[in-house]
Amino acid sequence: MSPRLALGTNIKVVQQTVEDFSAGGFGLDAGAIAQVTPTLRVGLSAMNIGGPHVTLRSTQESFPVQMRAGASLSVLGGRGQVAAEMDRGGDASMRLHGGTEYWIEPSMALRVGYDNDRATGGFSYKFAPQYQLDYGIADHPLGLTHRIGLSMRFGGFFASSQASPSVFSPTGEHATTQVSLNAHTKTEADTWALEFTDKTRQVVRRFGGQGLPPSHVQWTARTSPACRSRTASTTTT
Repeated sequence: MSPRLALGTNIKVVQQTVEDFSAGGFGLDAGAIAQVTPTLRVGLSAMNIGGPHVTLRSTQESFPVQMRAGASLSVLGGRGQVAAEMDRGGDASMRLHGGTEYWIEPSMALRVGYDNDRATGGFSYKFAPQYQLDYGIADHPLGLTHRIGLSMRFGGFFASSQASPSVFSPTGEHATTQVSLNAHTKTEADTWALEFTDKTRQVVRRFGGQGLPPSHVQWTARTSPACRSRTASTTTT
């Protein structure tokens, strides 16, 4: 709807078979996500609106309506995130969920969470710009549950930067850094920009140009205080 508001819907088809009986039904989900501030997002969803209703023999069974509401807050300059959610389905009591995520480096994230009344945890590892491995573990009345996922991003828009060394200073051991850039778009890119910030998050150097960025950018920090290019961001339009 706008850069700050997104609406979504999902139509589901359910088919069940028990012994010689078979039946199906349709249902609808709907939700919304709003960007309240640059760091705060809130969401609301309703599932199983108007069904599905399944009649295997003579008694109709309906999927209970489930309501979910949650919020996420980006912290520590985008390296961390705190999220909370509450949901309720049918006549069940309200359930609470919460979690935190922190990227200790651009390729590794750690997570700790709370699922109603039990602890959860996990991590993510990016072993290439478009590949990510995720692992999660949660306590359960029947024992620990483990989940492993592998994702690959392709098409559309992608931009990343990796500095070596990531921390440098004109008066320190490393006065020059080289940043490797990787970006692609579905259509021809208009412009690109790369920003370096110091420890106070102030921009001290900016590179940019037309089209896609080059494969790397090198900078010698001779006229600025110690810089932390770990927070350098690449944008392509």
